[in-house]
Amino acid sequence: MPKWDWDDIFAYDTFKVVRVRDRRLGLVYYSCSIAIAVYILYSIISQQLYLQREPVTGGSVRITIQPPPGVPGTPDYCSKAPNGCVYYDGMQVTPSNDLNGVIFVTTRVTVSNTTTASPNCGYGALNPPSVDCIPQIDRASSRTYYAANIEDYTLMVEHTARGKSTSRSARNGDLLGSLKSKTGSPIAVYVPTQSNAETTKLATAMVDGAANRIVARSPSVAGDVMTIRQLLDAADLSSLDVKSTAPGAGANETVRESGIVILVMVTYTNRRDDSSALTYSYDVSNVSGAEAKFLESVPITNAAGSTTIQIRNRHGLRIVFTQTGMLGEFQLMALLTNLVASLAMLRVAIFGVEFLMVWVLPQRKAYRAYKVQVTADFSELRERSPERGRQPGAALADNGKNDSIVLPVINHDEQPKLESV
Repeated sequence: MPKWDWDDIFAYDTFKVVRVRDRRLGLVYYSCSIAIAVYILYSIISQQLYLQREPVTGGSVRITIQPPPGVPGTPDYCSKAPNGCVYYDGMQVTPSNDLNGVIFVTTRVTVSNTTTASPNCGYGALNPPSVDCIPQIDRASSRTYYAANIEDYTLMVEHTARGKSTSRSARNGDLLGSLKSKTGSPIAVYVPTQSNAETTKLATAMVDGAANRIVARSPSVAGDVMTIRQLLDAADLSSLDVKSTAPGAGANETVRESGIVILVMVTYTNRRDDSSALTYSYDVSNVSGAEAKFLESVPITNAAGSTTIQIRNRHGLRIVFTQTGMLGEFQLMALLTNLVASLAMLRVAIFGVEFLMVWVLPQRKAYRAYKVQVTADFSELRERSPERGRQPGAALADNGKNDSIVLPVINHDEQPKLESV
């Protein structure tokens, strides 16, 4: 029965370390390691890699609109409309709809009355009982108007967002937010009613001290208030009277006449100064060539009691709010995962120093002799016959078959000599 050697069974294998006493290699290695470590720490802090992030999975956007206060004047473009301008209130300027995050704002409307082939349709115009009662547009009586002062109408936007696994939820009225221009600079910064000194300081820094761009929310206002003009500026649209690029637009038709689609991305993220708090931004763009139109039918009852249909062909701004972004909360596992992944960059410093040591520097042969240890040729050992006896300077090793294998004795105290260069 073989005898068990517990020291051999539970032996510990370790790496051999060669300490190269050369300041050039040490300075390169430690300089690179320190630079990489600083970069790793900067990335973890600036990119908030200690947060467990998840995309915004649910939310809602509510939008209301109001006309400008006071008695507005008559804009110059009203003289270009076939029938002048109309002055709508908040309910009239947008057709009734309950779409989440979408609002249509009228800039031009064509009103047309309808007739029927049969004079005896009565209320049948609403639900035509026969072909003779289908409403026919009387284009001769159509009237086209522009909506006056539409750029000065104000929108109130209230939105909420939440995650899934973290279950974080927030309402914009409690957060710091901003409306950004095409270049990324804030046009307006929205500050919560109950804001601390740090939030106010951050808002002031975002607008470079321009206090007129800081909007402190009123306790009675649920969300952010912005004008149509501010949205157009954020979308890099200088005026509604520029030429339209919509395929169906006429030769000299303007955006005010054809309409346009405006996309507003509401992007959520964690604040850099306080990762436990959320912030958001409005990033606005216009869809070139997209025409916005809305057809509306309104029943009209005359003095005689008969009902006809009035068609309102609206063109204007279709403003679409889309929620996106990432919500995060601190998790130790997220920090450790990103830290371990980043530490792999330290191999770059090791690889660089190894390359210099073995292939570049003048003493590369001496460095290679210390670093690389070449064993004896084991093919020769296998071919040797045990009966030949022990060679000078050799040791015997047991191969488990009562045979002796001749191995060379290596003197580990011998060191390669440095050649003068």
